[in-house]
Amino acid sequence: MEITELKSRLSILTVLNYYGLKPDKSNMLRCPFHEDRTPSFQIYPKTNTYCCFSSNCKAGTGDVIEFIALKEKISKHEAILKAESMLMGETKKKTKYKPLLNRQYLQKLLASLKSFKRKHCSKRIFRKQKPDRKKRSRIRFNKFPSIPQTFNRIF
Repeated sequence: MEITELKSRLSILTVLNYYGLKPDKSNMLRCPFHEDRTPSFQIYPKTNTYCCFSSNCKAGTGDVIEFIALKEKISKHEAILKAESMLMGETKKKTKYKPLLNRQYLQKLLASLKSFKRKHCSKRIFRKQKPDRKKRSRIRFNKFPSIPQTFNRIF
């Protein structure tokens, strides 16, 4: 397969989906090649190219093959082979995420948390406690004389 045919058949969106990246509605996303707070990586689906507008990014502009080479940190020849395998569907990237927890496990976990609360948490913690009257009476106001009284003593 020729390189031009490979580039025309493999879309940039397919490659991004393969790596778990999803652009927003204006085809922008945070650059995968450097730290980014705001999206600076523009995708052009019509031409199957990309451009990073950040000044400290090594990606710059490129096409599908260059994106694969940068992402995988491999040579251009290996990136072409990887792109062919992606097009043929031979390899699929393994997900790093665990499958979602099932409902039965979550119900058992909730039941065990409720029993723990019943056994170990006293009920008085959850009630509003009234302030103790003895503590209130110990608080003394006006320990010091007022300001007019001090002036009267001085003069």
